[in-house]
Amino acid sequence: AEIRRRAELVPLPADWLGLDKAARRENFANFVLQRAWVLHQDAQNHSMDAATGKCVSFGLIRMANIDPLFDVALAMFRLGSPATNVRIHLCVYHSQSSLLTRSGIEYQLDTVLNRRTDSNAAVGAEDPALARPAVRALLTQHQEPHHLFIVLGSPVTEVGRDHDYDWAVVEPSSMRSLIQLAGRVRRHRAGSVERINMAVLDSNLRSLEQKNTGDAVFCKPGFEMKLVTPAKGLQLDDLRDSATHFHLQSHSLASLLPELAAQGGAIDARPRIAPRDKLLPKALWVDLEHARMRDTMLPRDANSRFYTPVARDASLHWQAPGSLWLTGLLPQFQRFRYDPLPRVDVAWLPDDDEEVLTLHRVDDGAGPREKLFVPIQSLVNPVPDAAVRGERITPWMQLDLLAALEQWAEQADQPLRRCAEKIATASLPKSEQGWRFHEVLGFDKEE
Repeated sequence: AEIRRRAELVPLPADWLGLDKAARRENFANFVLQRAWVLHQDAQNHSMDAATGKCVSFGLIRMANIDPLFDVALAMFRLGSPATNVRIHLCVYHSQSSLLTRSGIEYQLDTVLNRRTDSNAAVGAEDPALARPAVRALLTQHQEPHHLFIVLGSPVTEVGRDHDYDWAVVEPSSMRSLIQLAGRVRRHRAGSVERINMAVLDSNLRSLEQKNTGDAVFCKPGFEMKLVTPAKGLQLDDLRDSATHFHLQSHSLASLLPELAAQGGAIDARPRIAPRDKLLPKALWVDLEHARMRDTMLPRDANSRFYTPVARDASLHWQAPGSLWLTGLLPQFQRFRYDPLPRVDVAWLPDDDEEVLTLHRVDDGAGPREKLFVPIQSLVNPVPDAAVRGERITPWMQLDLLAALEQWAEQADQPLRRCAEKIATASLPKSEQGWRFHEVLGFDKEE
């Protein structure tokens, strides 16, 4: 098959280890913006707008975890664009926004990033994204010759979205994730590429911010597990626990992912489809994933040194004759996207005059479907509008939540508050100090 995604590994600066968290995240923001600018400049990674002569690209900067994303977005707005002839249009996209906000962002991205052309269109026909009214308005409004439309997103960007980006900068978490994300680069356009259109960071911010050397780095999402330290008098091999087996010896993809160099930078599904005969889950990124899946899904000898007890028992049940009804056991113990951290459900509700939205906590009422809405506006720490404006960088796809809610209520022919209780909701990490918030950025736990 033609190769439509070619990646290069980009090492993170070694001196970041000595920085505090705020400085490191600001450096990270600058670093990925510079990589985005480099990718954009390649002729295969941008389109020329026939009406204005401007170079335009649509790219994704994918972060592995939500926690640093808010700080990185703020840093990008402070830093501005990487060159005087560049305009950045930045969309911040993650799960810690209201359902209606996410729906609005996704609808706009689904529209703009549909790069399919008519089957009868001539080869080299203009990019359909450039014909979108919202894009045309921004190209007309700003005079810079280079325009980068950037989505700064969490792992929600790679699952279930039919989007076509020109390029991507990727903070890694797993090979499965990397393959999924690569499927969003040149997704709708045929034709092989000869040069790089993906920059994969050699490691992630979690590796630089981990508190202990035994902490897992490629996790949440990812397959790595925290290293278990044996008790006094025991050897590591004495532990009957998978965590000793599924912690990587290195957190550098230069050594963990030799497939990338062997395939000339091409990213496809081969590493996930064809495992090696002998897996090395401590030394190789892809082998770690295959080993974790085998450990979870397949039965093993009772004398096996490494196993996950719950998974092992579950696999024996579902493979036993006449026990297919027990196939629901495994997901009960290994919940999809399980988050062990306490969370709180919130909703933006209109005041009596329906002119202002305030945050409420959603509690269970006396009845099975009854909900109580407790005002907690005091826990919202608003980010000033000036913080999301910078030199030659502006928000892209900013949504006025109240206006969108009013439109939704009118179309549904329902009271504004009732609609808000259903769709102006979010699930946030619990925080006694509250949350930072801006409509452009979403929520972030206050520390």
